Amino acid sequence: MLGPSRLRAGLLSVACAATLVGVLPPASAGAEESPAPNVTPTGEAPAPHAPGDPVGGLRLGETGTVVEPVPGLPAIPQGLQAKSWIVADLDTGAVLAARDPHRRNRPASTLKTLTALTLIPQLDLGGRATFTAAQSKDIKQDDGLSTAVGLEVGRAYPINRLFEAMLVVSANDAAETLAAAEPGGRAGTLAAMNAEAAHLQARDTLAGTPSGLDAAGQYTSAYDLALIARAALALPDFRTWTKAANVALIGSKGVFGGYNHNRLLNSYQGAYAGKDGYTKLAGQVWWGAAERGGRHLFVAVVDAGFGPVSQEISLLNWGFAAAPVARPVGQLVDPIPPGGLPAPAATAAPAPGSGLPGAALAGATAARGARGREGLGIPWRWAGLVVLLVALGVAFLRRRALARSRPEGPRGPTSRHRGQTRGRHDHVPVAASRGSGRGRDTDAAMSAGGAAGPAPRQPVARNGSVRLVPPPEQVLPAARGSDD
Repeated sequence: MLGPSRLRAGLLSVACAATLVGVLPPASAGAEESPAPNVTPTGEAPAPHAPGDPVGGLRLGETGTVVEPVPGLPAIPQGLQAKSWIVADLDTGAVLAARDPHRRNRPASTLKTLTALTLIPQLDLGGRATFTAAQSKDIKQDDGLSTAVGLEVGRAYPINRLFEAMLVVSANDAAETLAAAEPGGRAGTLAAMNAEAAHLQARDTLAGTPSGLDAAGQYTSAYDLALIARAALALPDFRTWTKAANVALIGSKGVFGGYNHNRLLNSYQGAYAGKDGYTKLAGQVWWGAAERGGRHLFVAVVDAGFGPVSQEISLLNWGFAAAPVARPVGQLVDPIPPGGLPAPAATAAPAPGSGLPGAALAGATAARGARGREGLGIPWRWAGLVVLLVALGVAFLRRRALARSRPEGPRGPTSRHRGQTRGRHDHVPVAASRGSGRGRDTDAAMSAGGAAGPAPRQPVARNGSVRLVPPPEQVLPAARGSDD
C-alpha cells in the first residue's frame, strides 16, 4: 500500500506541475488583472482614482475636460459645477465627452440603480417582504437626513411595489427591505452587488449599503454609473419603475406613497429614466437618459454642487447637437462574458437608434443570464483543472502501489493486463442558471402611477410629449383600503 508520506509527496508534485504549466496564476496576477477589486469597504474616503489603465480608453483617465475637437462641434456648456461628468451614447457605447469620468465619489442614492439591477432578477416580484426594526435602524444617518416612504415595522409589502418605492421616491426603507429579502440577506445582497459591478467592469464602484447612504469606503464614478445604468435599462421592469409618476402602498391607515423625485422627467422632452441622489458627504449625484430622433443619450453629474438638473439638461442638449459630428473619446465597455475574460473592444459601432440601451448589450444580457449570478469565471476553471490533475495523480500512484504489492511471477501479456486498472472519467456537474419566470402583483389598487404589470421586452416608445408630475413635496391623499 501507499504510505502517507509518499501520498503527500505525490500530491505536492502534481500541484507544483500545475503551477509550472500555468494552471495556477502567480500570486500577483489577480491584483494586476483587477486594479480595483470589489471587496468590503474600508477607510474613510475613496481614493481619487483606481490604479492601472482606465477602463474604456486611455483618454478617460484624464482629469480635465475630455473632448475631441472636430469641425462643427459645439462648445462644451459653460457653468458646469460638477467635479465629474460624462455624456455617452447608449446605443453605440461611445463616450462623446467627459470630465474626470473615473473620479471616485460617494454614490448617494444613485447606488440604488445597482441594487435594482442585482435584485430584480433574484427576487420573486409577486412575493412579499417584511420591514423590520433592524432595517429601520439601517436607514438612519448621522446628520438625520434619510428619505423613506414610511414602511411600518412588522408589515409585509409586495416586492414589486418596494422596487417602485426605491426607484421613484428613493425610499431607503424599501431598499433595506429588498436587500434583506435576498436569500443571503443584507450581506449577501452587498456581495452580489459588488460581484455585479465586477462583472460590468465597473472598477470604480464598491457598495457598502443597499440604499447608497454614506458608508466608509463606498464609492462610484460617472463612468461606472453609465455602465450600471446601461445594464439596468435593459430590464423592462426597471425602465417601467424608474419613470413612474408616483407610487402607492397600502398600510394600516390607508394608502401612502410619494411622487417621483427625478425632476429631469418633467423638465426635459424625451427624458425617460434617471436617478437622483444626495448626502452631505457625496453632494449632488444624478444620472439621466433621454431619447430624441432615435438616439439615446446618457449623462451623469457627480458632486454637482447647485443645479444638478440644469447641468444635466445642458449636457443633454450639447450631446444631441454634437452626436452627429462628435468623435468618441472612449467607450462604454461590455460586461465580462461567461468565460471570464473581458470582451475585445468593439471595432464598429451599431447605427444610432438600433435599440435601447444598445444593440451590443443584448448579447451581454443573454450572457449574464447564462452565467447565473456567480460572477466568478476563470478562478473556478483553474480550480477545476487542479482538482482533475490531483485526481489523476492519486490514481497513478495507487496503480503503482497495487502493482508493486503483487507477488513476483511470470511477466506475460496476461499478467501485465491484470496488473492494470481501468480508467475512470471524472464528471464535473455544471450549475444550472436560475429560471427567468417570476410572478407579478396584479392588484391595480397598489399602483397609483400606472399599470401593475411590467413593460413588454421592447424599447420604450416616446410620443414626444412631456408628462408633468406634481412636485415631490405634495403628499398623496389618504385613501381607504386594506392590505391584500
